[in-house]
Amino acid sequence: MGWQVWLTETTSGNVIEDLHPATGSRWADGPLNDGGETRTVLAWEDYRRVAEWAGTPFAAAIVPLWNGTPVAWSPITKPPEQTTAFGPVALTGGSIWDLLAKRLVTVKDFGQHHGDELRRSAVTISDRNLGGIVQEILRLAQQRPNGALPLTFGSDPETGTAKRTRTYEGFNIANISAAKLIREITQVINGPDVRFRPVLRPGRRVGLVVEHGIETQPVIAQHNLPAIDLTAPRPETGAPKLSAEWSPLNRLYASGAGEGAGTLISPVDSTSLLASGRGTWLEDVWSDTDTENWDLLDEKAKGRLEASRHKTVQLSVLLPNDTPTTPLNSIRLGDRVRVRWPDGWVNLTSGVYEMTVLKISGDYTSTYTIEFQSQEV
Repeated sequence: MGWQVWLTETTSGNVIEDLHPATGSRWADGPLNDGGETRTVLAWEDYRRVAEWAGTPFAAAIVPLWNGTPVAWSPITKPPEQTTAFGPVALTGGSIWDLLAKRLVTVKDFGQHHGDELRRSAVTISDRNLGGIVQEILRLAQQRPNGALPLTFGSDPETGTAKRTRTYEGFNIANISAAKLIREITQVINGPDVRFRPVLRPGRRVGLVVEHGIETQPVIAQHNLPAIDLTAPRPETGAPKLSAEWSPLNRLYASGAGEGAGTLISPVDSTSLLASGRGTWLEDVWSDTDTENWDLLDEKAKGRLEASRHKTVQLSVLLPNDTPTTPLNSIRLGDRVRVRWPDGWVNLTSGVYEMTVLKISGDYTSTYTIEFQSQEV
């Protein structure tokens, strides 16, 4: 069956038209807990068939399918681009995160002339684990005219024992977009990964299944652990690409809401990097001006400090779409994969590692790219 590309309605998921991407097109799912960018190049006549939808930012989404299964969902975020008259037209797509960045989380839809009511309102989500809070944020973000999104929830919001509370005040309009609030949840200690997995629905529709981890298991649950062996020769796809980053800290000074001497400040420490007797004291400053609660600021700061203790290794691998062990669509964003790594590399010694899938992308050819991340203490 190979490649198909659909243009779908953003709100309903209904298929508008089949597309035929030209050379220069590319698709992507991810990065995890964030959004990337896609590019779809159409011939002039192909674009004219869908101009009313494709020419309206966020009205429609581009959905690539491999062998009948969606691999990405990418709403059109910018006006069409064209360099010659009657020439090819390029459509730039983003992700659900771009759309959620344009939805505030409020107790109800406060329209024109209701600013004072909005200012005095507050959303309180209580007695939920972090994944359950994510789900409630997404429900509230759809309470707008024509604001429905083709979302369903694929993870149990009450799994796990930890119960949390989050309060989002209406006067803080600069800091209560759905995308910002969900990202904050993913960044605390044991914050869950969140993905929006595109799926087929009856009647030529495409939906997004919201899946997330829990505090006791922040990674998204999966039924099996795929394996990729990178020790074998790979003449058809070339060598993998490896990079590493490290930002070690012993103390992070976190500042929250307030001004001058009234600013909320929370220093958090970790001396583990000095345990070997080597190294020196390192510290940095981080600001989150919309956080007014000591405990929440402290929780966020500890999450950042914990992440700084680890060297982050990122790996990019090119794979054939129909490779027998890991064909395209057998591995999804946020999955854990067992990767066998060869000897001779400085930033990653030989061995078998469980790595998280950060991004999956391609250009409508016979290969696709997976980007992994692994952390070493």
